[in-house]
Amino acid sequence: MPTASATALACALLLAFPSVPGSPVPGPPQRPKPHRAAPAPKPAAPAPKHVPEPVRYGPHPLPEPAPAPRRTASRPAFRVFPPPPAKRPVAAAPAPAPAPSPAPLPVPAELGARLRLAEQHAAGPRAAGEAAMRLGAFHYARGEYGAAGEAFARAAARLEPARKPEALYWGGLSWLAAGSTNNARALLEEVADADVARRADARFAVAAAWEQDGRADRAYAVLQELLEQSPGECGPAALDRLAVLADRLHRPADAERARARLLATYPQSIEAAVATAALKAAPATASGGASLEAGRFASQARAKTLVSRAQRAGFAGAKVVARGAGTARTYDVVLGSYPDVAAARTAQARAAKQLGVAARVAGAR
Repeated sequence: MPTASATALACALLLAFPSVPGSPVPGPPQRPKPHRAAPAPKPAAPAPKHVPEPVRYGPHPLPEPAPAPRRTASRPAFRVFPPPPAKRPVAAAPAPAPAPSPAPLPVPAELGARLRLAEQHAAGPRAAGEAAMRLGAFHYARGEYGAAGEAFARAAARLEPARKPEALYWGGLSWLAAGSTNNARALLEEVADADVARRADARFAVAAAWEQDGRADRAYAVLQELLEQSPGECGPAALDRLAVLADRLHRPADAERARARLLATYPQSIEAAVATAALKAAPATASGGASLEAGRFASQARAKTLVSRAQRAGFAGAKVVARGAGTARTYDVVLGSYPDVAAARTAQARAAKQLGVAARVAGAR
C-alpha cells in the first residue's frame, strides 16, 4: 500500500497541473496484450479431375434448336420503318470534251524552209548531208529538179562514202529530168562504174540520157552492155527500150529477139503485156520478105501449145493462122516473118534446134 506521503504528493501534482477537459484520467498502467500470430491461410481446393465422356458409336444426334424468344404483348412482332425518302433525279453526266484536233501539217513551203534551216544549223557534216538528202527529195517530189540536183550534190559532198552513191544517183535523175543530160551522165556513170546496189539502175539511166540527146546508137550499146550483165529489176524496161531502139535503127531481128526474151523472161511484167497487145493488134500481113511455118494441125489446142513453146523459146511473133472452114478447117503455126530468105533460114535452124520441128520457109504473109 502507498504511504501517506506518496498520496499527498499525487494530490499536489493534480492541483498544480489540471487535466484537459474530456481527457481520460490516467489510470493505473495496463499490461500489454500478448502477441498472436496471423492464422495460416486455408489450402486451395483441388481442381476437379477431367472425366472423359464415354465414346459413342454411330452418328451423333443433332443439337436441339434454341428456343425462340417469347413475344410479349407490349412489344410488336415487327418494326414498322418509315418509307424511304424520294430519290432526287441524278443529273446527266457532262459530255466529254472533244479531243483536241492534231496540229495541221506544215505547208510544203514551210517544210522546205525547215529543211533548209536543219541543213544550215546541223551539228556536223553527216547531219547536214542527211538534211540535204531530205531537202533534195522534197524538191524532187515537187518537180523542182534543178533545186533537187543542187541539194543532192551538197548531200554527196557531206555524206559518208557508203551513202554517197545514193545521193549521186538521185542527183543524176534530177539533172536528167531538168534536161541537163551532161551533168546527169557525169553523176550516173560514176555510180554505174562502182560496185553498188544502184549500178544497173544508173546504167539504164545513162542509156536514157543518150536517147534524150538523140544518140540511139550509144543508148543501144549501153543497153546491150546492161543486159549482158545482171539487169536486176530494170530488166523488162531495158529489153523493151532495146526493141524500140532496134526498130529505130532498122534491126528487126534484134528487135524480135529482144521482145522474145522479154516475153520468155518476164511474162508477168507490164512491158510484156504491152508487147503482147501490140503483136495481137499487128496486121496479119507482115512487111518481111519470107515467113516460117512450123506445121499444120487439125486441132487448135495443139497449135496453141506449139505457139506457147515457140514464144518461150524466143519466137515472139509466133501465132496461129486458121485456114478453111467446116470439117476442112486447119490451123497453121507461123513462127514469124523475116526481111529476107537468109534471115528466115537462120530462124529455121534455130527452130529445129530449140523446138525440134522442121519448119518451112514460105513467101511473105
